This record gives sequence, structure tokens and C-alpha cells, in this order.
Amino acid sequence: MNTIQRLAQYQKLYSEVGDRPCGITARRLAEIFCCSERHVRTIIRHFEQQRWITWQAHSGRGKQAQLQCLHNPETLKQQFIQQMLRQGSPQSALRLAHLDTDDLQHLLMPHMGGQWQAESPTLRIPFYRELTSLYPLNIRGRAEKHLAHNIYAGLTRFVTDNPYPQPDLAHHWTHDAHGTRWDFMLHTGLHWHNGQPMSTEQILQILRQLADDARSKSHFHSVKQISSPHPLCIRFELHRADYWLPYRLAKMQCLLTHPRHPEMGAGPFKLSLFTSRLLRLEKHPYYHLRHPYLNTIECWIDPLQSSGENEENGSESARILIGKPPRHSPAQPIQRQTSLGFCYLAVNLKRKWLRATQAQQLQHFIHHSGITSRLPVEHGIISPTDSLLPGWPLPAPAPADLALPQRLTLLYPPQPELKMMAFQLRRELEAHGYQLRLLAVRHGHQQAQLAQADLLLGDRLVGDAPEATLESWLRQDMMWPAFLAEQDAVPLYAALDHLQGNSDPQWRNQQLKTLYLQLMQQGYLTPLFNYQYQVSTPNRVNDIKLTAYGWFDFCQAWVPPVIEN
Repeated sequence: MNTIQRLAQYQKLYSEVGDRPCGITARRLAEIFCCSERHVRTIIRHFEQQRWITWQAHSGRGKQAQLQCLHNPETLKQQFIQQMLRQGSPQSALRLAHLDTDDLQHLLMPHMGGQWQAESPTLRIPFYRELTSLYPLNIRGRAEKHLAHNIYAGLTRFVTDNPYPQPDLAHHWTHDAHGTRWDFMLHTGLHWHNGQPMSTEQILQILRQLADDARSKSHFHSVKQISSPHPLCIRFELHRADYWLPYRLAKMQCLLTHPRHPEMGAGPFKLSLFTSRLLRLEKHPYYHLRHPYLNTIECWIDPLQSSGENEENGSESARILIGKPPRHSPAQPIQRQTSLGFCYLAVNLKRKWLRATQAQQLQHFIHHSGITSRLPVEHGIISPTDSLLPGWPLPAPAPADLALPQRLTLLYPPQPELKMMAFQLRRELEAHGYQLRLLAVRHGHQQAQLAQADLLLGDRLVGDAPEATLESWLRQDMMWPAFLAEQDAVPLYAALDHLQGNSDPQWRNQQLKTLYLQLMQQGYLTPLFNYQYQVSTPNRVNDIKLTAYGWFDFCQAWVPPVIEN
């Protein structure tokens, strides 16, 4: 029987007899515990072993035994809750607690942040919502993407503050003079999280499956064949040169999962527990690159925040607090940055309901009317922008006078700030005599919804290689074929095929900037605002470094040990 049930039985006993010595029969105890007289002996024996009671039995049927409860059950409960929290079992602690909101916050927060558990460094992070799937091909959330990159490995990877792909499972790579044959040489001694060797045959099989999967095949659009000419080599033969290939292989959809156990990867941390209230990562002992300092990372889902309140104001989506600051010493923001990703408005010109000049007028109206500055968002969460990326400014403004169709349909996702933007835009357009019908995105129905939408509000996450991310966006997102008129789509994709064949990354980036400037000039796209990412922490968590997704690098952070004088 578990601790929670034993404590419940003890509480029943205490409420009946209190803390004074008393005489009591086995029959009376059976009535209190709702069990047989035989089972009473088991319960009483357990209470004695735990030193919760003193017990002196007397021989003879029906004779009273002498019993005294030694502890208040609330005191015992608090002791067990603290023990469960120290052991990293918040679910058990929460089931036992049944506390008021303030008491529960007070109980949980001292166990957050940097801790040393069983002589190993542990980091505990409170999180504001329940986490969804971490399977790379199904991921939607920013937090889930960050976690997946720590669980799974690809042939290549991105490192914080470096725009070029770096080795991961591949030790290095080479290509021929034409850029149509690429050889990725693998590290020796690769292992899955369960300790089993990661074979070249497995890697080859997984990559071929990814090349055929609708969710990832856009990254392999130039690949003709994947083979292994050598036990430690993966070869890609291409229809046409693609110098973005090492960038593509570092993308989320190209991370490798175990063929039979998709929750298992080969990244720096393995997933040891994943429930609705707790996610636990543990250091991969066979990791092929530099090992992280932290042994365990836990995300504790705060039940007080996951009720939906924060999802309305959206502030937690851009801020992370690691642990609880000491009293009178509030946690200070130690890292802030403006996200390279952006929220945007896209216009469907394929339907021919809106003309390009009208799309430009609408975009000019949004940027010059101050709509984004009037959103009811906490200060410092978003920042209105006039550029797609730094150095990629908006095109020259169109005439300010609005001349739109009387009725328009706008599709928006569930992000709180974009929902606010949708309703604010509707109010602003109604004031000018236009009707804006709002449609919330329904997962699994986006393609049909896009076909009937005139406008789309969206959020584009941008990782460590922003130009490569935006190139992939044009090839991956179902919005583009739904919104692009044929006379614009054909030259756009021809230009993408042309620029991927140039080995100079600076030239590719400049050409991509020109393509996006054309899209904005044509009225298809305009950026609205960026998120302001922030990580705050009290003492005892060092080297917190923000990543492009607004989290922090798990492999860099460390917790100093407590050294007693």
C-alpha cells in the first residue's frame, strides 16, 4: 500500500482517537479502517514501524489494546511532501498535498532551479503549460522544439550564435565540384540512449524514410539517392546542386529517432520520464560529443499556471524563470534578446478577391495606424517591427487610403498575441466600414481553411540560421501554394532552385533577401512584431545562454556544488 493510502488511514485513526493514550479493540479499528480484523494487524504493524504510534496489545478476544498517536497527520504529510519533492516526484507530492493555491506555490518553488541530488547536478524549471508530443515530425511548440533538439541528434546541428551547420552524428562532410554528391563521414562509436550501437544501416534506413515522409520530404527535394559506400559514410546524390543540404539536415524534421522506439534518440539528454506534470531528461552516458555538465533537467508543469490564465495573456511564452529567488532578492533577467522569428500578416492573392495594390494598402494601414502598439499585451513581451530580419527592411509604403472589398476573411492561430491582433484588426476595419470574418485555425484542416481565407496571421520561428530557415519556409509551408498566384509562384520556385546551386552562402543570403523583398512589394507578406525573449534566474545557475528559440542552452548551464566550510 502506498504512502498516500497509509497516511489517509492514519488520519482517520487520529481524527477518532486524537493524541492521548486510549484503549481500543481490533473490531473498532476495523470499523475505522473499513477492513477486516486480520488486516488491522498489518496496518498497526506498519504504523509502529514508522513510529507513528505506540501500541500495547493484550491477549484475549475482545480485550482492549493501549494505543497512542504520536504525530499530527498534517505534520507527517508535510514531511512526506518535502521528501517527495527532494526526490523529484512532484506528481506524488501534489496528490498528497491538496493545498490552497498560495500554499502550493510556497511549497513548490524552493525546489526549483539548481539543486544537487544524490551528488549530481540537477536543474528544475517550472513551466506554464502541459507539454505536447516531442516526436520531431509532429512538433508544433517552441518549448517542444528546444527539448527535441536536446533529445535527438541529426547528421548536422546548429550551435548557438553560429549561423553555419556543425558536425553532429557526422564527424565531417565533403562534396564534389558540382555540389551534387555529398559524403557525410560518421563518428565512430555512436549509441542510442539505451546503450545499443547506432549502426550506419539504421541511419541510412531512417534517412530514406524521412525522404519519403510528407512531413520532411521538402528537405530532400533535390535528393536522388541515399546510400552508404563505406561503413562510416552516408552519401547523398542529388538531381541538382544544393548547398543548403547541411543546413536542411540540421532541421527539426531531419532529427533521427530509434527505428522501434521513437521516444529514443542519440542527443545529449535522454528522456527518462514524460507525464502531464513532469518531464525529466538525464544525461546520455554514451553521447558522442562534449558531455553537458548537468546530469538531470526537469520541467515541472505548474498546475496553477496551466489552468489557462497565462495562455490568455501569453507572457510566459516569451519568459522563463529558473527557480525561486531568495527572499528579498528577486530574480534578475540575465539574458534578453529580440527573437529573429516574427509574427506576420499574409495575403491570399491566388483567390483574386484582393488585388496586390489593396494588399499593400492594408499593410500600410496596419503599420501606420499603431494597431500593434495598442494590443493589450504586457509591456516588454512584443516589439513592433519594420523589418523581416535585421537589415531586411519593409519596401516603400503604398498609398495610405484604404479601398478594400467590403467583406474579408482572416485566419488566425491560437497564440494569444495573434488572437488579440485578429480582434483588434477587426475593430479597426469596422471603424472604416469593412467587415472582417475571423476563423480560428483548426489543426488538421489548415489546407481547406487557407483556400477560403483572404488573410492569415502567423508566427514564424527562426532558428540559428535565419536565411536557411526562411528558404525552407517557402518550400515547406502549405500557405505559399495556397496564397501565391501562379504567375508569381513559378518564377519564385525557379529562383529558389537557382540560388541553392551557388556555393557562396553570402550570395545565397543576398538573393533570398531580394526574393522576400519582392514578396513584400507584391503584397503577400508583412512582418508585424517580434517577441522579446527573457530568461531570469536566481543564484546557483551559471552560464545561462539564450538560444534562437528563446530557451537556454542545456549543454552550457551548470550548477555549483554546495561546499560547506
